[in-house]
Amino acid sequence: MLDLGILAKNLTNLLDNHPETRYNTHMTTTTDRTYNGYANYVTWNTQLWLGNTEAWYFDLNQKILTLIEDHFIQYQIGCGDYSTPELLKYWNEPAADMIEEYCRSQWGYETPDGRELKEVDWHEIAGHWLEDGFVTFKELREGDC
Repeated sequence: MLDLGILAKNLTNLLDNHPETRYNTHMTTTTDRTYNGYANYVTWNTQLWLGNTEAWYFDLNQKILTLIEDHFIQYQIGCGDYSTPELLKYWNEPAADMIEEYCRSQWGYETPDGRELKEVDWHEIAGHWLEDGFVTFKELREGDC
């Protein structure tokens, strides 16, 4: 019988030590409480589930665009650079709240692979989604400007 654990370990070692490997596929935790550029493992893991599951990705993307669009309509904001640090900071709290509510409505208190959501940095995840959302929103509005 094939032992998948041993196979995965050998493959990881091969990729990590191969001179032509383009990406680091071995995920590690550093001492400064970061994980692959995120605040911690569970934040990275949550973002991974949201970004790599097609239904959740498209659903959450639409919710972020709606949040941005509703604000632009409410305050009659014209054209311009939508991804300024001020706007990202302004929208981070409502976006973080919305993403947390969305995840909890889909998963309960854990990610699909059983990681508790209590340590997730929702603001960090919101920042990533907002940056992408502003790019999409700007592209959609270019014809109006």
